[in-house]
Amino acid sequence: MQYSLDDLREVVWKQCHFAGKPVRKRHVDDVVDALRAECHRSDTIEPPCWLHKADGLPDPRKIVPMENGLLVLPSRELLEHTPRFFSLQSLPFPFLPAAPAAAHWFQFLSDVWGEDDDSIRLWQWWCGYCLLHRTEQQKILLLIGPIRSGKGTMIRLLQALLGKENTASPTLGSLAQPFGLASLVGKLLAVVSDVRLSGRVDIATVVENLLRVSGEDAVTIQRKYLPDLTTTLTSRLMLVSNELPWFADT
Repeated sequence: MQYSLDDLREVVWKQCHFAGKPVRKRHVDDVVDALRAECHRSDTIEPPCWLHKADGLPDPRKIVPMENGLLVLPSRELLEHTPRFFSLQSLPFPFLPAAPAAAHWFQFLSDVWGEDDDSIRLWQWWCGYCLLHRTEQQKILLLIGPIRSGKGTMIRLLQALLGKENTASPTLGSLAQPFGLASLVGKLLAVVSDVRLSGRVDIATVVENLLRVSGEDAVTIQRKYLPDLTTTLTSRLMLVSNELPWFADT
């Protein structure tokens, strides 16, 4: 869970209040400033990563933080949570190795695609791909289907799987704006749930940003009231539409 500064101040205020002593604004300010200094990590540190490296530690890009530990894929070994592992995301449920098969989910996929096993496997692959921070496939998923074909259900389930705080929902038009990429920082998935392009949208800039993010290029991101951030975004891009969109790029 990522807390905003206001959320942090609320938690500190309540904790100070429960201590039974008079609470002043300066008390909260002092605690918040101390926490920010203690927990600060340089922008040069790109999560997920091990803050204190040692031999034998698994690749942090192959680790999925969950409620009950750190799941290492593909071995499915569950490590204990540790402050040595730094990540901005955690899945909102525990890992259950003996969980029953998702019969209703597979029935839904069968209803959507029928006997098109390739599409079902691709969707399952995409869901698993979004769990990790690895983006070496350099792919964008384009989900095309008519109204009431199950696209919304698939989007909501994938967002619930990853946790809504770990996903972004930009528009294509916003990706052409100066601060458009800021919403993708620290997110596992970015879903454009209704692709629309108009003559007022700078399509060339949209395509350029889509290619830079999916191609693992370093991007300089403008952020409101904050210094620019140069990083490689790990957000997977998923475009959803009723009709095939047109981009001025092969």
